[in-house]
Amino acid sequence: MKKRLRSDFNRRQYMLSQDYEIYYYEDLHHMNVDPHVHTYYEFYVYLDGDVDFEIEGRRNKLIKGDCILVPPGIEHRAFVNNADIAYRRVIVWTSPDYMENLIERYEEFGCLKEHFQDSSGYLLHTDPITFNSIWGKVVSMLEELNGNSYGRETAVELKMQEMLLDISRLVHASSNPEHPETEKTLYQSLLEYIDSHLDEKLTLDRL
Repeated sequence: MKKRLRSDFNRRQYMLSQDYEIYYYEDLHHMNVDPHVHTYYEFYVYLDGDVDFEIEGRRNKLIKGDCILVPPGIEHRAFVNNADIAYRRVIVWTSPDYMENLIERYEEFGCLKEHFQDSSGYLLHTDPITFNSIWGKVVSMLEELNGNSYGRETAVELKMQEMLLDISRLVHASSNPEHPETEKTLYQSLLEYIDSHLDEKLTLDRL
């Protein structure tokens, strides 16, 4: 990740924007924050580190790609176990009004609101396809925000909606386990094979 796309970490717990904010953090020797609540929605995507996520007093060990959905008023915090390991994550904040407007315009986002009301499902695991899709949109938004291209605000808005749609699909899949799993694409199978054989010598013949 290009250094210019990173945000300097601060302990501010309120939004400056009316609709949404997005941050990419990469920290060494991160100091843990106290449990806290927000008046807005938080979407947290974990990338790297040695971190537990505590929400309403319950802790979960995070793995790369985990996505955590925190609604307003819910106490939470990330707890870094080893501050000598780089702690990388993406934080997206959206205002309640923005989410309500999005749900009014596109009913598919309604499952997000329903999920936020279910206290048993704050943590979601992503598959390689979904994670790479979310991460790609995050990078695109950060590139736009740090540039001066014509129509950048529109581009960010569209990518934000696409990213939230990816998360909505993740929520829908987790809430509908009775639906049969779709057949894996060749791309997904390749990603999973490479991910599980990173320490080995890979060749096109083996793939």
